[in-house]
Amino acid sequence: MGRDENHYRYSFLFTLAVVILLLLAAGVFSYLWAYALSDALVAGHLMSPLESGTDPRPQQMQLAFEVILGVLAFITISLKWLSYRHLRRIDAMNRE
Repeated sequence: MGRDENHYRYSFLFTLAVVILLLLAAGVFSYLWAYALSDALVAGHLMSPLESGTDPRPQQMQLAFEVILGVLAFITISLKWLSYRHLRRIDAMNRE
């Protein structure tokens, strides 16, 4: 294996690890939003307990997960675009 192949493999593994961590973080925060917050509000007598059969928390958790992933994807795409623009400027300076 050459140097470029090792770099590609480690770059891919690093990217995969970051994606997995972001998915786990989105899952944890969506769980905290949907379940832990509502349980804390019920325990603090700030919210009435949920009736059985009408639990909206799974839908809230799914929505929160999707929103968090959407925000993270937007941030990722924006940063990639800004990095590309800056690298083009640097290349233009080198050509001059």
